[in-house]
Amino acid sequence: MGHFQTRKIYHSYLITFFSKLALDSEEIHEHPLLITESLLNPKHNREKISEILFEKYGIPALVFGTQPPLSLFSLSSTTGVVLESGEGVSQICSIVDGYAIPSSFMRSDFGGGDVNNYLGQLLKMKGVEFLSDTEKILLHEIKKKHVLCQMEETKVDDVKISTHKLPDSRTIDIDRKEFMASKVIFKPSLIGKKLFGIA
Repeated sequence: MGHFQTRKIYHSYLITFFSKLALDSEEIHEHPLLITESLLNPKHNREKISEILFEKYGIPALVFGTQPPLSLFSLSSTTGVVLESGEGVSQICSIVDGYAIPSSFMRSDFGGGDVNNYLGQLLKMKGVEFLSDTEKILLHEIKKKHVLCQMEETKVDDVKISTHKLPDSRTIDIDRKEFMASKVIFKPSLIGKKLFGIA
């Protein structure tokens, strides 16, 4: 990607960011910014965003903070282990006195999207298939509402069958297998990924 394209992407992202904060061009000059970044973000990215923010928007001050320590700070703690799992990436890092230990950082290319996929496979065995983008949004809602996340298997007696009503008025029975779809996070081999699980 060329220099011009990169600058354009940053510019459009910042316009969206400032509009969501409801700041006009004059107010931007009055507010220092804290920008979160991933632990191993290349220095070049930081330099580029700094250049644009200072030269184009004239912000007074800029601080970069890595995500794991900031997550821990939100819990009023400075030492611990932070696990962040998103749609497609999970990462874990040890924090000591507010500083991330780079050698402890581990990243894996799986997350909530893989739980969605596994849940979709389980429901497909029941004859319910989610193919379109809209249907995949429904699958995500089913996951948020019904799927449990724990390392140990739940006893059959502990899980009651529940139903989920689809927009077309059909209902799906969600039973023990679907409740435990999150186990793919601990055992990625269930969907054919040769990765270490979060545990």
